[in-house]
Amino acid sequence: LKSLSAPAIGYKRRIFCIDYTDLEIKTYVNPLITKARGLELTAETCTSIPGKKFMRPRNNDIDIAYQTPTGKMEQRNLVGLAAKVFQHEMDHLDGILLSDIGVEIPDEYETWNDEEKQQFAEDYLDSLDLLTKQLQEEVENDPELKQIQDAAEFMEKVYKGEVQIEKVENETKET
Repeated sequence: LKSLSAPAIGYKRRIFCIDYTDLEIKTYVNPLITKARGLELTAETCTSIPGKKFMRPRNNDIDIAYQTPTGKMEQRNLVGLAAKVFQHEMDHLDGILLSDIGVEIPDEYETWNDEEKQQFAEDYLDSLDLLTKQLQEEVENDPELKQIQDAAEFMEKVYKGEVQIEKVENETKET
């Protein structure tokens, strides 16, 4: 699969395209991942970082919502490589490169035995746990970041239907 995001070519828009076959290119506008399952480590490359390969956790099965270029809202389930490519492009929309979260896989990785590969993966996962704890502490200690996190959590609850928003009519009185 081939893919390209608007930010990768200099446009600050939440749009990307995935070429599933030579006959089907899908464009996703304002995409969201609404549900994710099957977390696993993957090896990825990116045209933004030529000649390097990175290990990164990705979900193998995701539900998505997005707009078409004409504004129609659609939902879809993606699995396997399609799910991973979609998540890769979502990272680009959020300003994240593989090198920001992934760990570079050394050239000699393919010659390592299974135990060495397993240790490499475990060390990487441990570093992500530590990074997550550090970031959460930073959010908790910064009122602005905490407010953004709280707003994101609220929006997710609204989307999931856990919180209902009621429309309140404004009353205007003439004096």
